Amino acid sequence: MYIGVVMKMFRIFSVKILFFFLFSQILSAQDLNTKEVDEYILKLMKDWNIPGTSIAIVKDSNLVFSKGYGFADLELKKPATANTIYGIASCSKAFTTCALGILVDQQKLDWNKPVNYYMPEFILNDPYITANINAVDLVTHRSGYPSHDFLWYSSSYNRKELIKRMRYLDYSKSFRSYFQYNNLMYMAAGELVEKISGKTWEEFVKESIFTPLEMKNSNFSVKDLDKYEDVASAYRIEKGKLLKIDHYNADNLGGAGAINSSVNEMANWLVMHLNKGQFKGKKIINDNTLAFIQKPATTVHTPIKYDELFYSSYALGWYVTAYRGNMMLRHAGALDGVSTLTTFMPQKGYGVIVIANMDYASSFTMAATLYLYDKLNNMEPVNWNERYLKEKDDDDKKAKETEEEELKNLVKGTSPTHKLADYTGTYTNMPYGDVKIEEINGILNLTYNSVSANLIHHVYDTFKIDNEYMFGYMKISFVLDNEGKIKSVLLPLESRVKDIEFVKF
Repeated sequence: MYIGVVMKMFRIFSVKILFFFLFSQILSAQDLNTKEVDEYILKLMKDWNIPGTSIAIVKDSNLVFSKGYGFADLELKKPATANTIYGIASCSKAFTTCALGILVDQQKLDWNKPVNYYMPEFILNDPYITANINAVDLVTHRSGYPSHDFLWYSSSYNRKELIKRMRYLDYSKSFRSYFQYNNLMYMAAGELVEKISGKTWEEFVKESIFTPLEMKNSNFSVKDLDKYEDVASAYRIEKGKLLKIDHYNADNLGGAGAINSSVNEMANWLVMHLNKGQFKGKKIINDNTLAFIQKPATTVHTPIKYDELFYSSYALGWYVTAYRGNMMLRHAGALDGVSTLTTFMPQKGYGVIVIANMDYASSFTMAATLYLYDKLNNMEPVNWNERYLKEKDDDDKKAKETEEEELKNLVKGTSPTHKLADYTGTYTNMPYGDVKIEEINGILNLTYNSVSANLIHHVYDTFKIDNEYMFGYMKISFVLDNEGKIKSVLLPLESRVKDIEFVKF
């Protein structure tokens, strides 16, 4: 009798201690000084010209902080909220690797079998790579192929057409030897999900991931955004001015970057990762499969810039590094008018998601994220904002110096070898498609992938594309045949391979 009473009291006491321990863990994240956080985020937004941002923090299985700052739409003064929907761009990649992992759990996919075994139409220009590249290679950026992003960016090719055209692309490194970020391979990974499951990538991700994670408003296309009221507009800086732009249609990018979501719903995604594939008692993916996805597979060849950050590796859809001694998995996302950073610290049980409706805002999202981890881990915050602002100033100065040096060394007084009409016409390349050059009001104009820009004469038969955002003022050169006629034009669309030649016809 006495022993039974003692044991009952001990169980009650143990439950209270456990409850106190768990509750105190939640409070440790909730005890963020929200006034300090608000002041810091607002300062960052001002420094980086961010119209609106949304942030969420999770601890273990709990959403402990979520908030919007600024405006989802600046002109309409529509505030950003934790439920505002943004494009998450390349943060979509981890959803694709999770989908592949679920197919592994279902014994429908073997990580080590060649992609060509499941998808015979997947052919690359190197027979050895075609015969050996597997699903892991697709999603760890070690295929040997550089990005070739101009093949898909703003192009009219759908995913299946892109798969067909990939066989004509050049590789730049040996197979499995080097990290080279590649969106096309991730697009192919999404098509692999379809090929194996019999469902589109969208259908499979929605059914297997979105629905059990209660991501009810997350979707896969800008065409779906009209269904929702709380959607962020997109912005970029052009010639020093803030410009509202259209949402980028990433439908042909699919598994590499087409998802739209909110920080509140992305928080559920992070909770699943922190809880070994579980969410509210539901198993989304086997824990050993998820552990494999989160394990480094490729070395990222970037030096350590700051003492607080460690060397970086790439797992399956996640960069793996350490911040101030704590293991951190992260992935950024960037498309026209949106910047995203998804991170979590598995050993600490923290996850942070920051999204801004601004292009080229990675310094903002990173500074905000690292500040929040410093506060969550009770460390004196590092002044990342000051560092990144200095980096930007240094980069701007270096770019200006490079341009001045180039102009100084440029051969002066040259002119095109032909009259402008001789340069006009349609130039074609397989796989890149067509470049159209016209003379409009005495100026040459180039159109590629539905984007048009004037050509500014640079030297002899080399012209500069007068477009910073898509082409970065790229220099193109016309090539003459043995009779002195213009036969082709060279565009440096991929810096890691030779210039892409478009032949006149």
